Amino acid sequence: MNNTISKIDKNLSSLPSKDVAIGRRFLEKRDFYSLKELVDSAIIRTIRGLKVENPKEEYIKVDLELLNILKSQVDIYVIELEVLDEQEPYDYE
Repeated sequence: MNNTISKIDKNLSSLPSKDVAIGRRFLEKRDFYSLKELVDSAIIRTIRGLKVENPKEEYIKVDLELLNILKSQVDIYVIELEVLDEQEPYDYE
């Protein structure tokens, strides 16, 4: 398994508990764009969820620092995929 993908897999547990299985499914399917959207959404929901008077336990348990590391890893991987897609195929002639 690619080193970056291994790091992403390891850090999926930093997602809110309801999102971990969904994140793993996206990773298994190599659907990195959906994974990126899930992570971005999880950060927003967690921050908003922690601002209420009585935050839900699932948001209290989230390590936002680790979740932001996961976001960075996914963002970098998606950018790398986009760069590879934009490269011209090599002409062997």
